[in-house]
Amino acid sequence: MKLQTRIAGSSCLCLLLAAGFAAAPADAAVLDRLGAVQDKVAALRGLHFKQPVEAKVATKTDVIVLLIEELHEQLTPEDFESFETSFEKFGVLPPNTDLLALLVGLYSEEAAGLYDPRGKRLWVNEEIAGFFSEIALSHELTHALQDQHFDIMSMPLMEKGEDDLVLATSALLEGDASISMFQYFLGDSALVDEVVDAGVADMMDAMLPVYGGALGDAPGLIKAVVVFPYTYGMEFVQAVKRIGGWQAVNQLYQVRPISTEQILHPAEKFLDNDPPVSVDLPDLSPLLGEEWKALPANVLGEFQLRVVLGELLEDAAAAELAAAGWDGDRYRCYKGLDGVLLTWVALWDTEEDAKEFFAAYGPVLRSKYLTDTASESRTPASYTVSDAGKVSRISVRGNQAVVVESLPADLLSEAEELLWEAGVTELPKADTSRFTAGRHIPVREVSAPWHEPKGRVEGERFISDELGFEVSLPGSDWAFLDELPQPMMAAGIVHKDRYAAVNIVVPPFGGLLSVRQLAEMVKAGLGALGADSSVIAEGVTEIGGEQGYQVTSEVTMFGTAQRVRQVLVEHEGKTFIITSTSDSADFDLLLEEILSMERSFIFRSETHSPSEQEAAE
Repeated sequence: MKLQTRIAGSSCLCLLLAAGFAAAPADAAVLDRLGAVQDKVAALRGLHFKQPVEAKVATKTDVIVLLIEELHEQLTPEDFESFETSFEKFGVLPPNTDLLALLVGLYSEEAAGLYDPRGKRLWVNEEIAGFFSEIALSHELTHALQDQHFDIMSMPLMEKGEDDLVLATSALLEGDASISMFQYFLGDSALVDEVVDAGVADMMDAMLPVYGGALGDAPGLIKAVVVFPYTYGMEFVQAVKRIGGWQAVNQLYQVRPISTEQILHPAEKFLDNDPPVSVDLPDLSPLLGEEWKALPANVLGEFQLRVVLGELLEDAAAAELAAAGWDGDRYRCYKGLDGVLLTWVALWDTEEDAKEFFAAYGPVLRSKYLTDTASESRTPASYTVSDAGKVSRISVRGNQAVVVESLPADLLSEAEELLWEAGVTELPKADTSRFTAGRHIPVREVSAPWHEPKGRVEGERFISDELGFEVSLPGSDWAFLDELPQPMMAAGIVHKDRYAAVNIVVPPFGGLLSVRQLAEMVKAGLGALGADSSVIAEGVTEIGGEQGYQVTSEVTMFGTAQRVRQVLVEHEGKTFIITSTSDSADFDLLLEEILSMERSFIFRSETHSPSEQEAAE
């Protein structure tokens, strides 16, 4: 959806979603540090500021006014109608969605900062304070550098009918600024590699269902498209940066990615120079007649197709597989007195890819349109649902798929004949040879990643020689996990009968922030879980002989009230975050067992020598 990407791209809103910053007192003092932050960003980014950057502290009202002005500058009422109607027809937006109100509310609530390339000025949200405002400033100053050197307004961020191109361009801009922000925060390019390799995009994607506030209330498609430029964009830019540093990133602005497919698959689709095709979708208005109004045609692209299929199939892995192999598409909706109809043509890399899409989308049509009064029919190359004079159908020929939904049945033959003749244009290949020498691009797994614990289990005790700690089970009703969902997790413990778990995380940026600073980030992060989340206890504690800090919070996730106790401690340059979670109703019953587990935590020497028993084993 271009709505979100236009805002995120051309207005360059900095959604620091990973931290989920909460409200804090206005911090105009951050502008006093503008010069120092600007110098540091210029040094790490390898670009100089050609002119001073005007910066202001923005109130929420300021942000709303800017957003509304930007939306009205870029989008017509017909654009809004097209977005709302099309994605309601696809089945991923609720009926009567007011996208303008939704997006203004979302971005005005979540934005930590904003760079306006039209007015050439930078804004920092007054509700973001202290070190967090400095991080936001580093992100927005990177956008200012991009603008001064590469001219943001000349980029295809407002191309009508080219949502996939707009989203890919936004991913380049936001990925660049996010990597710059992480390097500003971590101070070490190698640590940024570790954070990205640890799957920060996967973790941020996994957090989407539990976000509160405007983002939490937004439809799944909106959430995914808003976050995409920051997560996958960061992975894309970091992949290129590994090849030739920031100079290689600068060269991206001469040979920009032109599809989300290239963002998702940097090695195979961008570096190997495999651009998509452009589909010229026929307008069926002459066939349909004057009672039908044609809305503007647009492109889903691989990422939005993946999200749409994921929402409709309720299976993210199957959706990812079905969307892989996308080579180009275009869709158009028509509005009539009798409802909305959809036409859609998609091209695929291979005939097998087209068949995989057919196998996935047939069940979607069945679930959307097969009622008690409808009939269905299928052949090896088509699936059709007919009901009350309307037909919905997917057909494949070679590497091409044609979809019609709610089309008058008597027009099916003529409509499909026109759609099969859709024009296909090979897009020009860019010169990516400058990036290919010695490249190292990690390949994302299609299936959900699981990771081995960073240690071994001996009886009721977990021992990690790698990270230098030991911990016992909280009790006999608990068990250690054999597989972990996040790569930064060292160990996981779950209760056998109750909804309760303990995660031990050792992030790669240990020692850069104090325990108290991390605790403030933990508390600030509650803002992402909604207004009904709050800290109920905090204070100094001891863990493994080291002084730590604990924060206990009441949060609502997946519609359930939960209690979360997080203990943060530093030992020999490593930061340990021990998070215990349970349903609020069970927490007091389990607290003594959780405290017992914390008391059992001990640190081992970095150069641990095996005992005689271990040596014998």
